[in-house]
Amino acid sequence: MQNNLLLLILFGLIVPSCGAGEETNSNDKESITRDSGGGDDAVEPLYETSPPAGTGTFFANHDQFIGVPPGVKAIGFANGHTSEKLMQAASDSGLYGGIFRRNLRMYNPRPNVPVSLSNAKNIGMRNWLTIGGTPEHLSNMAQTEDEEEARGYPLYARIPPTDTLAYAHAVINQLEHYESSEGVVPEYVEIWNEPDREEFFNGTLAQYFEIYHEVSQAIKNRWPSIKVGGMGLAGYSSKMGGNESALLQLIDYAATNNLPLDFVSWHHYTIGQELEFSKFTETLRNRLNSWNKLSTELIVSEWNIFPSTNSHGEDFDRAHSAANYASFQATARKHNLDGNIFFKLQDNAAIGGVIDDFTGKGMGTITTRGLKKPIYHLMEVMQSMAYESMVEVQAPEKEWSLNVYATRSGNRIRYVVSNDLVGGDWVWANRLREQGFSPNNLWSLYERAAKRNGRAKKPTHADMSWAGLNNAEIAAIQNLEGELMLAWHFMRKKRPVQIIFNGNIPPTLTNVHRFNTLQNNPAEKINDILPMLEQVEEIAHQASLQAAVDVFNTYGYNVTVEYVDSFDSVEDWAQQAGVSHTVMKKGLNAYQKEVASSRLNDFDLLNSMPSMQLEYRDPQNCGVTVEGSNVYFEMEANSVLIFDLIL
Repeated sequence: MQNNLLLLILFGLIVPSCGAGEETNSNDKESITRDSGGGDDAVEPLYETSPPAGTGTFFANHDQFIGVPPGVKAIGFANGHTSEKLMQAASDSGLYGGIFRRNLRMYNPRPNVPVSLSNAKNIGMRNWLTIGGTPEHLSNMAQTEDEEEARGYPLYARIPPTDTLAYAHAVINQLEHYESSEGVVPEYVEIWNEPDREEFFNGTLAQYFEIYHEVSQAIKNRWPSIKVGGMGLAGYSSKMGGNESALLQLIDYAATNNLPLDFVSWHHYTIGQELEFSKFTETLRNRLNSWNKLSTELIVSEWNIFPSTNSHGEDFDRAHSAANYASFQATARKHNLDGNIFFKLQDNAAIGGVIDDFTGKGMGTITTRGLKKPIYHLMEVMQSMAYESMVEVQAPEKEWSLNVYATRSGNRIRYVVSNDLVGGDWVWANRLREQGFSPNNLWSLYERAAKRNGRAKKPTHADMSWAGLNNAEIAAIQNLEGELMLAWHFMRKKRPVQIIFNGNIPPTLTNVHRFNTLQNNPAEKINDILPMLEQVEEIAHQASLQAAVDVFNTYGYNVTVEYVDSFDSVEDWAQQAGVSHTVMKKGLNAYQKEVASSRLNDFDLLNSMPSMQLEYRDPQNCGVTVEGSNVYFEMEANSVLIFDLIL
């Protein structure tokens, strides 16, 4: 198992944190580990660790506040489709006013994109459009018949356009079409998606700048109010051939060439507190300030716990995703991020039947049929907190797993405490990088030293020297061993936490609930919900068949719902009936649109079932105790605790 750690470290060094990129294809993409590991449970300790103290002690001052409430800056999500029901659910959950993101693939503009933008606008959201991909007529590579988009753009669409001015004109034409057809243009336009990944762009940074130059100016000339920026970088540290982050190089390029740069954007698939660890927002703001670009916004335009469900699918349906959400949101708000867009609101349409709800098949906050995951419940809580004053909380130095976020409204203090586990792989890689060493070169030697005497144990200086490590490397490793053992230990054990706050009068503790393996974990109760899900699916199927049949009958194919239902699928009937490809596609689109909407008809009913209800516990039953000005509790790895203090 230890070799897995080395592989993760090596991969983290080579591949930047990668975004899912395409809303409709992300679940099909190859698994890419979170940059720096992120606490993968497959990473086992190399040797036995003695139980460390490990208590995370935080100090909160309920009368001291941080900055101003972020409000709508803390709200945003992406999704590959919308319906009035889905957007109404989003609005009811407190997402109004935030950012809604869709992709515009210039090589294949999808007709549902402007409808989605209109649906988002109707609930008061700000629209974000990510533009990317080269049309075939502007590419120097021809499209092949068997090309698929599952791993990004088709090969021909990754090529930089042969004429960037023509490309910019094509973008303007597409946006004008959205304006005329749906009366909507986006508030934000992001130029390209993850150009640092070959799945989306195989040009140079200079070629990207050429695209940015023409497109940004063309958009501003046509719609001065649209905010233009980029570059949707997969990993904030990606250099794209330069000597520093490509985002910093974009700032310099835009400033030097007097180009619009209303925002700088990147993606985030790593530990929740990476913004705190890297201090990258400070680096960006310093560079922007040096060019007097004080109004340029910093926005994470795509984020989630992992970029794919392939290796960690179950985590998206359970408390781990909620813990990562809480940790990232808290960190983003403390660092005054100007926006963040969660990927994504709802799972892709499942193809394996109703059992696929809560079986790790989707990255969304709700399942295909509208069941709320733990992260959705947490999202509802934290969105309301975005309008409350942030309480000052001092964290222990170099504490990356635990995060305490508190806000105040009147005499009520609400706490969200997350334990987004940082594993040994993250500690090993990042601590050695900090000290100037390459982690992948040292792990095998450290492992050899630990096994010198026949079984793994914490190696001594002599053991490590024998294994081939020099004194500087040994010192660097010894500097991280304490934190490494702490990470290993709390992969399997509960983490003690205490919060010490100001004031002499003990507060009243109420509204306590946890998200962990035992509490608020509906994935473990899927069998209780299946009968209702099956009914929902059958009703949605019949309504969708009717929508498809209506299309076919309009084009002269006289057929009934019952007859089409006797075939394996709508497509199977259409092919056997000799329906033209154009009409068949229209019928299938009608079916898919209706089924996505109809599945949410019983959204409120499904989520009111006992198995889906948010469980509150008595503080003592939840293991939370208050002693004077001290709250104490323990937390599982990858879990969340929420409670209120009434002063």
